[in-house]
Amino acid sequence: MMLAALVLLAVWLRRAVGAPADALRSASGRLAGGDLETPVTLSVDNELGAVASDLETMRRRLAGRMEALERLRHLSAQVVGATSLQRLTEVALALVPLLSRGRFLGLLALCWTERHQLDREQEALLGLAGNQIAGALEAALRLEEAERAAGEARAVFYAIADGVLLTDPFGRVTAMNRALEALTGWTETDARGRPYAEVLPIATDQVGGPADLVSRYGRRVPVAVSSAPIFDARGRVVGGVDVIRDVSREREIDEVKSALISTVSHELRTPLTLIHGFAELLVLRDMPVERQRSSAVEILDASRRLARLIDDLLSVSRMESGRLVLDPRPLDLASVVERILSPFRAMAAKHTLRTKLPGSLPVVWGDPDKVEQILTNLVGNAIKYSPGGGEVLVTVDQDGDTVQVSVRDQGIGMSPRDMGQLFEKFYRVDREEVRRTGGTGLGLYITKRLVEMHGGRLWAESWPGVGSVFRFTLPTTSDELAGSGR
Repeated sequence: MMLAALVLLAVWLRRAVGAPADALRSASGRLAGGDLETPVTLSVDNELGAVASDLETMRRRLAGRMEALERLRHLSAQVVGATSLQRLTEVALALVPLLSRGRFLGLLALCWTERHQLDREQEALLGLAGNQIAGALEAALRLEEAERAAGEARAVFYAIADGVLLTDPFGRVTAMNRALEALTGWTETDARGRPYAEVLPIATDQVGGPADLVSRYGRRVPVAVSSAPIFDARGRVVGGVDVIRDVSREREIDEVKSALISTVSHELRTPLTLIHGFAELLVLRDMPVERQRSSAVEILDASRRLARLIDDLLSVSRMESGRLVLDPRPLDLASVVERILSPFRAMAAKHTLRTKLPGSLPVVWGDPDKVEQILTNLVGNAIKYSPGGGEVLVTVDQDGDTVQVSVRDQGIGMSPRDMGQLFEKFYRVDREEVRRTGGTGLGLYITKRLVEMHGGRLWAESWPGVGSVFRFTLPTTSDELAGSGR
């Protein structure tokens, strides 16, 4: 019985102590042999397990040191490889890695012309010097990165299309970009240190209304201004930033919209009033046949005026959206001119309509309907703005690969100032004679666009009280028309 107990005790000791001791001995032998890759593991909860854990910690540290030494050896080999073998035998070399926060920054190399053995104090000094140099190098790298980021931010600041103004906490200008220089007339050098209100004076006609920037030289520029404070890391205000955007184009579009609404409302109301008035007369009163016919003619004329207004608006819309397409073909321009003048001769009793055409004209390439629309607009304007009558002369001449058409009148004429915006949408000369004739200000704009779509050009000359002449060209070949992109 005793013998059996001893046998069982021996077996238990073998499993509990002998096997772990053998495993621990094997692990220590591997470490002694230089095997730093195989982990030391021992799953026992006793003193042998604690020893195994200490061995594993030692293995990891040794492996890390060996890895660092291997990197150092590799770098040293690169440095030494840059010198000749003969030179290497004549010097002593010490290499110190420059590390900052675990990041390798470089290598400090010290050379002696003869064999030199470092003592502990020198090693400590080298280590300290390496740490100081690594810290300084890290700071230099950070400074370089900060300067690069600041350079990028500066480049973006000066390249922004909108104007940007920076001020200090007291409202003095510290910086401004190129776009704002162009808007204000101030250079950054001249503006720096000046009060905000002096460099960026904003004028408004009414509270909450549109804002205008008054430049250094008195020019007013429509702008939109956005302002915000600049805070530091502690939340203190250290300055301000203003973004100034030129909204001249948006203001112009708003004015055009307002002009469109005003013009269309007026031009619609006039014929509608006529139609309503004469239709009411026809319905509510008994009138002679001749009076009824006269009222019907007035209604017809007003409806035609409405139709022309709607056609003009649709033409502008199709032109600006690219949906107006020409249907070019060979045209006999002399026949087109005569066909256009025929109804005008019947209506314009005070005017004499004449043509001056050469004996032979080349074939002109164009869209028949659009060419007729061009001539109708120009001849109609010549009659409309010659209230006293006179001659309207249509001349056609060949000029190389184009044909030039001129429409001359003896009307009220225009000054050079009046002609500055003559071909713009909704523009009408601000004169009493012009206001009396009515109109949308779209006719010449549409006419110019139609001529340009044909590959030609339209221009005008005028003299106040003498008359005007409008000239345009059309191509005699299909090449120029194809080049217009339509």
